[in-house]
Amino acid sequence: MSKTIVSIVSEQTIPNYLFIKEMFLPGDSLLFISSSPEKFRERIGWIIKALDYHFPCETDSVIFPAGGEERWDDMKKRLLEKLSNEKQYFVNLTGGTKYMSLLVQHVFERYNSKFAYIPLPKNCILIPNQNESVTLKYRLSVGEYLSNYNITYSQKEVMEEASYTEAFFDKFIRGELDFKVIDLLRAYRNKKQINISEVETCEGTEKYPSIRGLAAFVDDIHFPAMSKGILNKAEICYLTGGWFEEYMFHKIEEYIHPQDICLGVLIQGTEKHNQNDLDVVFTSGNKLFVIECKTGIVGERMFNETVYKATAIKEAVLGLSAKTFIVSLAVNDEKLKRTAKNMGIDYKSREDVLDLDAFMKEIRTRLKINSLLMFINISNHPSNCWEKSQLDAANLYGKIVDMPFPDIPPEVDEAYISALVLRFMQAIVGRYRPERDVLHIMGEMCFSFALVNELRKAGFTCVASTSERKVREENGYKEAYFCFVRFRKYE
Repeated sequence: MSKTIVSIVSEQTIPNYLFIKEMFLPGDSLLFISSSPEKFRERIGWIIKALDYHFPCETDSVIFPAGGEERWDDMKKRLLEKLSNEKQYFVNLTGGTKYMSLLVQHVFERYNSKFAYIPLPKNCILIPNQNESVTLKYRLSVGEYLSNYNITYSQKEVMEEASYTEAFFDKFIRGELDFKVIDLLRAYRNKKQINISEVETCEGTEKYPSIRGLAAFVDDIHFPAMSKGILNKAEICYLTGGWFEEYMFHKIEEYIHPQDICLGVLIQGTEKHNQNDLDVVFTSGNKLFVIECKTGIVGERMFNETVYKATAIKEAVLGLSAKTFIVSLAVNDEKLKRTAKNMGIDYKSREDVLDLDAFMKEIRTRLKINSLLMFINISNHPSNCWEKSQLDAANLYGKIVDMPFPDIPPEVDEAYISALVLRFMQAIVGRYRPERDVLHIMGEMCFSFALVNELRKAGFTCVASTSERKVREENGYKEAYFCFVRFRKYE
């Protein structure tokens, strides 16, 4: 019997998209139900477009005319014309008005139908008449999220290694950069490239000033320019503030392990919204996060322009569920923080960036679903034996829970490993949740490899700990020891 996935489409398309991605199998068909053709018909097109290259399948729709979503008998008649006793229906009741949802359930109960509801932002599926929810395993990329709002975009490539950007950040904080040169260089941000010597020695104009000391600045920071004596547009943008965007990009990757992350997202303009750029965009827990990065915000006017722009983009383009941070290296100002908060934006100052652990923990806290985040340690080293730096890093993910690593005899075969992995999977899936909890897995390689593969299939994030080998020499004796560096995600 063929299966049809039924979606009630309204303002928010993400629940429809997630349900289809979670439930769809080859051979299935899609049925969309909506009202008010002018407002919501196009959203059906957005969903189909986002699914198109993955889902070459039959699609159909039932569109109630404007005002028709309040006429029970008319809606019922239109629906019945589309239904068949030869099909099985999986009905997502999440969208539409409450009245429409009641009507849809009433009609589909006559047929071979199963019903579901997705209570976003929770990543689970509720089944009527059942006490237990089903975990929603699918995770959105940035591209999928934006496609569901009919957004076309491009993105920048990361220019420099994380270590170089970290060093640049440290120089900025310590005041060791030539800020006069940086400010003058901003005038050239739209230039395809500049010759450093020519810019230093030219007479200069109000639009394009002469920049004395530019060569010395580039040499002093050991900037790895692609061409000697030349700065291209991307390099100029990096030196005049893009480095901070890359710094936050790397820190989000390190601390949050997002589902997907993009740098320098340029949203293409349409009839409904202007072209806009977003510094760092990432998805985690099927939520969209935007971080706007400013090396400094000078004055209340500049701050207001930044906040109003972020608010307008959020409401007109990204959807109200998106979360936006403005992160500045200006000193703390509680008045500005309150203003941003009233506009639905979180403003973070230099002090917040310097206390990065607390800032990243705040973001992770926003991802939890009505319960405590867990960091499950499956290794031969219980957490009570960890050094402080490792404990602090693990606590950023949530409460640490130790699960002893199994004792695996060296002579056992692959079947033994598979059975052991199955036993661990049953224990983990029954107790922990992929949208919330992170697993640290270190130990016997065959078991670790197999367990990580199965956990990732189930939607869990798995990490390993990295360390640096050091040698201590005392009284003619050498002692090797390892210092924790960071947690790194299995990819």
